[in-house]
Amino acid sequence: MPLFEFKCNDCGHITTELMKREEVGNLPIPCDKCESIDLVRVISSTGKHESEALWRVPLEAGRKKR
Repeated sequence: MPLFEFKCNDCGHITTELMKREEVGNLPIPCDKCESIDLVRVISSTGKHESEALWRVPLEAGRKKR
């Protein structure tokens, strides 16, 4: 299930919810901070995950020698 972010129109707090796409807009979601249900969905940034093994490769190992 994807994460969705909602901004409270009363206090400005961003609430993150794990929910199904078909549930978005159908359920009243309360603000984590002030309990208001006056929230709007915001577009959240995406993340990128890389294997920890890639972090350990020396920079010179990936370069071709001339």
